Amino acid sequence: MKILEFSPLIVALAAIAPLSDAIANALEPSFTNQPTQAAPRSSDPISHQGISPNPEFGKHIREALVANFQNISVLASHPPKHDAQSLAGTENPFGLFDFNLRGKDASEQIRSLDGIGYDGITMPLKTPKDLEKLEAYQKAKPNLKLFAALCHMDYSKPGDFDPEHFRIVVKKLAVMNAKVWLIISGPKGANEEITRFVREVADLAAAGKVGVSLYPHDNTALETAEEALVILKNANRSNLSISVHQCHEMRAGNTDRIDAVMAAVGPYMDIVTICGSNTKVNDNSTDWSDAIKPLGEGDYDPKNFLRALKRHKFHGPIILHTFGLMNKPASHYQNSYNLYQKMRVEVNAE
Repeated sequence: MKILEFSPLIVALAAIAPLSDAIANALEPSFTNQPTQAAPRSSDPISHQGISPNPEFGKHIREALVANFQNISVLASHPPKHDAQSLAGTENPFGLFDFNLRGKDASEQIRSLDGIGYDGITMPLKTPKDLEKLEAYQKAKPNLKLFAALCHMDYSKPGDFDPEHFRIVVKKLAVMNAKVWLIISGPKGANEEITRFVREVADLAAAGKVGVSLYPHDNTALETAEEALVILKNANRSNLSISVHQCHEMRAGNTDRIDAVMAAVGPYMDIVTICGSNTKVNDNSTDWSDAIKPLGEGDYDPKNFLRALKRHKFHGPIILHTFGLMNKPASHYQNSYNLYQKMRVEVNAE
């Protein structure tokens, strides 16, 4: 049982100081975290650590709620499950890219996320070295959730796609119930060639019962979800879907069209990414500091993106984009997680 699913009840009980200790401990006797941090969930694939009972928990929760009542949303790992106005009617998993995780090796890097609350990760799996890194992640975190594996390939360069390695990747993804996340480089406009390539990838993935999510990316053959939709329909493969990325749609000039983009993609939209950003971004720039920032930085309000997801009843994973943030303090992972939870509660309440 997750204590934070009962957050409205706990808020009310915070006013009844003599009873709050006993009730909080009864709700979640095994939860042990500092009261001012975002609360990890014991079932969380990344943050679960075999937590032991803490008799002081009730006292800490009461003090935190009374002292920080206005920030209760930061303590909430999720909006209430039965809120009819929630983002998707159910909880969207919230993950992040594994770019720039801190630590001297893969084990330290994946464990740097312990205690924050992310539901899982995405990562590149284009090379055998990438697979080795995933194995190291899993050794450190056996219950690690992988949502999708980035495979960035140039359809116009046959040597850029290794079918044998791809079959190994598919086998791994099938075991982890994860998808291929396909970025397609090469000349734009050659839809017949791109479609043939997508069919080849989709068929190999389907043989292993794995889905392929087309990943639109700035300055590639497919830059937007709507461009990917054309290829998806031409390819006519049942295991194809499309991801929608705040940063790439903004780079393509779709900042004010995000509702139209989601409406066009419709049921094919399966994964989305979110981040802090400037409202004005530079198309085709190799410097992503304008379009990808920690949440809370930049003048674009990511709640606009969340509102669109709510309107379109999106149920899939929401992934925090972290590319190019190696010079940001390591605390940005926790700060972005906290702010995402706060924004989500606010959007759900609208």
